[in-house]
Amino acid sequence: MQAKLFTAGALLALSLQVAKAQEVASPTFGLELGMFNGVYYEHPLGGHFSLSARVGLLPALSIEDKKLSFLGLLPAAEFGPRYYFSGESSGAGFRTGGYVGLLGSVVLPRWSLLEPERVRRKDISHWYESSRESYGVVPTLGWVFGIGESSYLGLSVGVSAWWSRYESGTKSRWESTLKDKEYPIVWSVSYGFRL
Repeated sequence: MQAKLFTAGALLALSLQVAKAQEVASPTFGLELGMFNGVYYEHPLGGHFSLSARVGLLPALSIEDKKLSFLGLLPAAEFGPRYYFSGESSGAGFRTGGYVGLLGSVVLPRWSLLEPERVRRKDISHWYESSRESYGVVPTLGWVFGIGESSYLGLSVGVSAWWSRYESGTKSRWESTLKDKEYPIVWSVSYGFRL
């Protein structure tokens, strides 16, 4: 795990050095509300590329018997490169237009917030077991629409692969959506504004 974090840090540092060597738009820092609620940072790496990162809370939702259930808010972090194939930097500094990206995600269900009492007691119609942590890789296609001088509406969709760790007593096990040949669709609608 430490080797992966070191590698990710080294790649980020290298990317930032490359960006400094080129004359590019300034980095963007702001808040996002929607399917992801938290802070975001985007660092341009030239005319079409950028590195983005978000840290915040995701709503945990479940659909069973055609009923949507809220299971709490999950702490999460997302990061990855984006390639903007259309659009340009807006006057506010953030990029607009279509992009493709590769998103890395870390979700921590064990630190769920605002978890309903019925979920804490496991008093729901199906057996609910949350993972200790989940890691995902999501190739995404998205679009950013500028709204005014300093805000935007972001839409994205992707197909994901997840690895999750579960614990019971002293035993721990890993499960993957790849093992079951499941590829969950991940979509996002968000409103963001630059700080």
